[in-house]
Amino acid sequence: LATRRTERNKGKPDRHVYSITSNGLSELQLWLKAPIRREKPRSELLLKLFFGTRIPLLESIQHIDRYRADHQKLLEIYAQTEKQIKKEHSGHPDLSFWLITLSFGRYRSQAFVNWCDETLKVLAKRAHPTPKKTRS
Repeated sequence: LATRRTERNKGKPDRHVYSITSNGLSELQLWLKAPIRREKPRSELLLKLFFGTRIPLLESIQHIDRYRADHQKLLEIYAQTEKQIKKEHSGHPDLSFWLITLSFGRYRSQAFVNWCDETLKVLAKRAHPTPKKTRS
Protein backbone atom coordinates (compact mmCIF):
# COMPACT_ATOMS: atom_id res chain seq x y z
CA LEU A 1 0.00 0.00 0.00
CA ALA A 2 3.05 2.22 0.44
CA THR A 3 6.64 2.27 -0.71
CA ARG A 4 9.73 3.51 1.07
CA ARG A 5 12.95 4.82 -0.31
CA THR A 6 16.00 5.86 1.66
CA GLU A 7 17.78 9.14 1.08
CA ARG A 8 21.37 9.13 2.27
CA ASN A 9 22.61 12.32 3.90
CA LYS A 10 26.23 13.11 4.70
CA GLY A 11 26.72 13.66 8.41
CA LYS A 12 23.03 13.10 9.14
CA PRO A 13 20.88 10.03 9.66
CA ASP A 14 19.28 8.50 6.58
CA ARG A 15 15.88 9.88 5.70
CA HIS A 16 13.04 7.51 4.82
CA VAL A 17 10.55 8.87 2.28
CA TYR A 18 7.21 7.09 2.01
CA SER A 19 4.83 7.22 -0.95
CA ILE A 20 1.35 5.81 -1.30
CA THR A 21 0.76 3.31 -4.13
CA SER A 22 -2.32 3.20 -6.36
CA ASN A 23 -3.57 0.23 -4.29
CA GLY A 24 -2.90 2.31 -1.20
CA LEU A 25 -5.00 5.16 -2.60
CA SER A 26 -7.86 2.74 -3.30
CA GLU A 27 -7.68 1.38 0.26
CA LEU A 28 -7.57 4.93 1.63
CA GLN A 29 -10.75 5.81 -0.30
CA LEU A 30 -12.55 2.77 1.13
CA TRP A 31 -11.40 3.58 4.66
CA LEU A 32 -12.40 7.25 4.37
CA LYS A 33 -15.95 6.24 3.39
CA ALA A 34 -16.33 3.56 6.09
CA PRO A 35 -18.36 4.42 9.22
CA ILE A 36 -16.38 5.75 12.15
CA ARG A 37 -15.75 3.25 14.93
CA ARG A 38 -16.52 4.35 18.45
CA GLU A 39 -13.34 4.97 20.42
CA LYS A 40 -12.96 3.39 23.84
CA PRO A 41 -11.85 6.05 26.29
CA ARG A 42 -8.96 5.06 28.54
CA SER A 43 -7.26 7.22 31.11
CA GLU A 44 -4.55 6.16 33.51
CA LEU A 45 -5.07 9.45 35.36
CA LEU A 46 -8.75 8.75 35.98
CA LEU A 47 -7.99 5.25 37.16
CA LYS A 48 -5.45 6.59 39.63
CA LEU A 49 -7.88 9.25 40.84
CA PHE A 50 -10.64 6.66 41.25
CA PHE A 51 -8.43 4.96 43.84
CA GLY A 52 -7.17 8.29 45.17
CA THR A 53 -7.84 7.58 48.84
CA ARG A 54 -5.12 4.92 48.76
CA ILE A 55 -2.28 7.44 48.24
CA PRO A 56 -1.46 10.80 49.83
CA LEU A 57 -3.64 13.60 48.45
CA LEU A 58 -0.55 15.54 47.38
CA GLU A 59 0.37 12.79 44.90
CA SER A 60 -3.04 13.03 43.21
CA ILE A 61 -2.64 16.80 43.04
CA GLN A 62 0.79 16.38 41.45
CA HIS A 63 -0.64 13.98 38.86
CA ILE A 64 -3.25 16.58 37.90
CA ASP A 65 -0.71 19.42 37.88
CA ARG A 66 1.49 17.49 35.43
CA TYR A 67 -1.50 16.55 33.26
CA ARG A 68 -2.59 20.20 33.20
CA ALA A 69 0.92 21.36 32.28
CA ASP A 70 1.07 18.81 29.44
CA HIS A 71 -2.19 20.10 27.97
CA GLN A 72 -1.21 23.73 28.49
CA LYS A 73 1.95 23.00 26.47
CA LEU A 74 -0.17 21.31 23.78
CA LEU A 75 -2.31 24.47 23.55
CA GLU A 76 0.85 26.46 22.84
CA ILE A 77 1.93 23.93 20.20
CA TYR A 78 -1.52 24.04 18.55
CA ALA A 79 -1.35 27.85 18.38
CA GLN A 80 2.14 27.76 16.82
CA THR A 81 1.15 25.01 14.40
CA GLU A 82 -1.95 26.90 13.30
CA LYS A 83 0.10 30.02 12.51
CA GLN A 84 2.66 27.96 10.60
CA ILE A 85 0.06 26.05 8.59
CA LYS A 86 -1.81 29.22 7.67
CA LYS A 87 1.43 30.93 6.64
CA GLU A 88 2.89 28.04 4.63
CA HIS A 89 -0.31 26.68 3.07
CA SER A 90 -2.51 29.73 2.52
CA GLY A 91 -4.93 28.94 -0.27
CA HIS A 92 -4.34 25.16 -0.16
CA PRO A 93 -7.64 23.31 -0.85
CA ASP A 94 -7.15 21.10 2.26
CA LEU A 95 -6.37 23.99 4.63
CA SER A 96 -9.82 24.19 6.21
CA PHE A 97 -9.78 20.43 6.91
CA TRP A 98 -6.33 20.65 8.49
CA LEU A 99 -7.49 23.53 10.68
CA ILE A 100 -10.63 21.63 11.71
CA THR A 101 -8.54 18.74 13.01
CA LEU A 102 -6.21 21.14 14.79
CA SER A 103 -9.21 22.87 16.34
CA PHE A 104 -10.43 19.54 17.73
CA GLY A 105 -7.13 19.05 19.55
CA ARG A 106 -7.20 22.62 20.85
CA TYR A 107 -10.74 22.31 22.20
CA ARG A 108 -9.95 18.94 23.75
CA SER A 109 -6.82 20.19 25.51
CA GLN A 110 -8.64 23.31 26.72
CA ALA A 111 -11.38 21.09 28.17
CA PHE A 112 -8.73 19.03 29.98
CA VAL A 113 -7.14 22.20 31.39
CA ASN A 114 -10.56 23.39 32.58
CA TRP A 115 -11.29 20.00 34.16
CA CYS A 116 -7.90 20.05 35.92
CA ASP A 117 -8.60 23.52 37.33
CA GLU A 118 -11.99 22.38 38.61
CA THR A 119 -10.55 19.16 40.05
CA LEU A 120 -7.71 20.97 41.80
CA LYS A 121 -10.27 23.21 43.53
CA VAL A 122 -12.17 20.14 44.75
CA LEU A 123 -8.98 18.54 46.06
CA ALA A 124 -7.88 21.80 47.71
CA LYS A 125 -11.14 21.79 49.68
CA ARG A 126 -10.45 18.20 50.66
CA ALA A 127 -6.97 19.17 51.83
CA HIS A 128 -8.30 22.13 53.83
CA PRO A 129 -11.89 21.33 54.79
CA THR A 130 -14.08 24.08 56.18
CA PRO A 131 -14.80 23.44 59.85
CA LYS A 132 -18.37 22.36 60.49
CA LYS A 133 -20.46 24.76 62.50
CA THR A 134 -21.66 23.35 65.76
CA ARG A 135 -25.11 24.06 67.08
CA SER A 136 -25.36 25.57 70.51
